[in-house]
Amino acid sequence: MPSIAPTELVQLPKSGWGDWSNQLVLGTLREQVLVFIAIDERFAVTNTVNVDIGERIRDLEVLSTGELVATTDSGKLLVINQKAS
Repeated sequence: MPSIAPTELVQLPKSGWGDWSNQLVLGTLREQVLVFIAIDERFAVTNTVNVDIGERIRDLEVLSTGELVATTDSGKLLVINQKAS
């Protein structure tokens, strides 16, 4: 089975992201998407949403402001917030 080539997994803040608050985001190289992953209290995956970025995601970081920052192979710095998700 081919891999999506995951790069980084981060947890979103506990507030400020609506239904995605306190959930996970995975960056990918091969698929060039951010995968938003909802989990329940037993850490079972309950939902996933792929957001096409069109770039290979190298790194993810959650800022103290709650924004998600992604860096790409081409050197772009993407700042993502709940309104863009």
